[in-house]
Amino acid sequence: MLFFYHRAEVTQHLSRILEWISFRSHLYTLVLPLSLLLTFLIYLPSFQIGFHSDDYAWLVDSAKSSKDLSHVFSLSQSHFFRPVTHLYHLANYFLFKGHPAAYHLSGLLLHGINSFLLFLVAARITQKTGIALLASLLFCTYPTFSRSVLWISGSEITFAAFLYLSSLYLFLIFTENNRSIYYLSSMGLFLLGLFSKEAVITLGPTVLLLCFYIRKEKKVSWGAGIFMSIALIYLIVQIILQSNSVLLKEGIYAIHLSVVVKNFAGYLLSSVLPYSHRLMDLWPSLRYPVLLLEIGFLVLLWSKGKWVIRFLLFWYLLLLFPYLLFNLPVQTRYLYLPLLAFSMLSACVLGILYAKFFSDSEIKKLLFCILMIFIVFGNIFLICIEASVMKAEAEEMKTFIQSVKKDAGRIKRIQQGEIPNDSPLTKDHLKAALGF
Repeated sequence: MLFFYHRAEVTQHLSRILEWISFRSHLYTLVLPLSLLLTFLIYLPSFQIGFHSDDYAWLVDSAKSSKDLSHVFSLSQSHFFRPVTHLYHLANYFLFKGHPAAYHLSGLLLHGINSFLLFLVAARITQKTGIALLASLLFCTYPTFSRSVLWISGSEITFAAFLYLSSLYLFLIFTENNRSIYYLSSMGLFLLGLFSKEAVITLGPTVLLLCFYIRKEKKVSWGAGIFMSIALIYLIVQIILQSNSVLLKEGIYAIHLSVVVKNFAGYLLSSVLPYSHRLMDLWPSLRYPVLLLEIGFLVLLWSKGKWVIRFLLFWYLLLLFPYLLFNLPVQTRYLYLPLLAFSMLSACVLGILYAKFFSDSEIKKLLFCILMIFIVFGNIFLICIEASVMKAEAEEMKTFIQSVKKDAGRIKRIQQGEIPNDSPLTKDHLKAALGF
C-alpha cells in the first residue's frame, strides 16, 4: 500500500514537471498573442483619434505615390529620404483611404509585435525568460513614447523598430549557429530599416558592441564589421542629402555641447520617470543637478553590473544619441527606440533587486508583485490621459479645417502664404489638409 502511495506521489510530481516543461515550450507562442491583446486593450482609445498634423502630409504624399510610384523616392517629408516609410504609408493608404480609425490598426499591430520581438531579443541576450517577459511587459505599457503608438504618423517609428528588432534578432541567431541565411536576412532588414528611419543606423555599432561582449568567433565579428561599414557609408550619404535641408539651415540639427547636455538630461530623466522632463522646462536650474544625479546613476550601474548591464547601458546611449543633437524641446516620442534597451535594462535591475531584497519571504514577494502591478497600471493610466489629449487636439484640427473650407476668403489668403494665428496646424500641414 505504501509503495502505491509513493508511486502515485511520484507520478503526480512527474506530471507537474511535464506540464511545466510543456508550458515553457509553448511560452514563446503565447507571448505574441498576449502582447497583441495587451496592446489593443491599453491603446483602445486610439481608435477615437482622428488625423493629426503630419497625417495630412502623409495622406497627400500617399495620394501622389499612388499615381506615380517614383514619388516614394522623393524627399518630400522634411527632406528625409525614407522610401520604405513611404511604401508603408502607401500600403495603409490603399487599405484604409480616409478612415483614421483603420490606420491605427497598423500602429497597434506593430507595437504588439515589437513587444514580442523585444521578448525574443531579451531572452537571447540575458538567457533569462523571466527578465525577457518583464522587459516586454514594461515596453508594451511604457507611457513616455505613447504618442508614437497613438499617432498615425508615429507608426513610422514603430515600423522602423520592427525592422530594427527583426534584424537584431536574426543577427543574434547568426552568432549562435553561424548560418549565412540568418546573416543575409538580418542585413536585408537592416538596409530596409535604414531607409525607413535614420536612427536605425545605430544597429551598426550595436552589433559590433554585442560581438565585443559575447566574444564570438571571427566570422561573426567580421559580419558585425560589415554592418558598421554600411552604417558609416549611410551616414556620409545622409550628410550629403541633408546639406541643403531645413534641419541644417535653420540650426535644428547641429552639434552644440549645451544642446547635447540639455537633451541628455531631459531624455534620460523621462526614461526613468515618464514626462518628468517638463519639470526642467519649468525650472531650468534643475538641469545640472539632475544631470549629475543621472551620471552618478549610470556610473553605479556600470561599476556594479555584469556584462549584460554594461551592454544595455551602451545600447541605450547609442539609441539615444541621434536625438541628442536636435535643438528642440524634448520630444518623448523619440524615445521609442531608446526604450527598447532601457526596458531591458530596467527589467534586469528589477530582477537584481528582487533577488537581493524580495525573494526571501512570501510577504516580500507579494510586495514586489504589488509594486509591478502599480507600475503597469500607472503606465496605463498615463497612456489613457495622453490619448484623451491627442483626441482633443485632432478634433480641434478637424473643426478648424472645416471652418476654413467654408470661408473662401481665408482659403485664398492661405493659398497666398498667410497662415491664421489660430491655426493648430503648421503651414505645410494646413495646406495638405486643404488639398493644395
